[in-house]
Amino acid sequence: MTKYITLLLLMTICYAQESSDAWLDITLEEDKTPQNVESNIVDKDDNIYFIIQVAARKNFPEAIDVVKKLNEIGFDAFIQKNDTNPDARYRIRYGNFSSREDASKTADIIKEKLGYDCWINQVEL
Repeated sequence: MTKYITLLLLMTICYAQESSDAWLDITLEEDKTPQNVESNIVDKDDNIYFIIQVAARKNFPEAIDVVKKLNEIGFDAFIQKNDTNPDARYRIRYGNFSSREDASKTADIIKEKLGYDCWINQVEL
């Protein structure tokens, strides 16, 4: 009798594993990054790069709203907390550019599509 129960348990385990292949049907979203933006990858040898600050907000929910708008048009923006200025506590930023020109081109696209007056920050490693 225990052989049958063991066999039944093994069959149940095998069937459970086979029926959980639904994750294979998931497809990744298409890359929404605008095609006219040059690569923003920084060479590891460089010790200076440029970053776009799109906006600064006083509270986190407002900063998240800006990030969502940027994500909708294909820019993977991030938030950087700033404790020195209570009126602009959350900085919304995008990219790591090897040249100011590349960053400026992308900032122009963001201004054109969303109306944000971006500025470029130079960062030294």
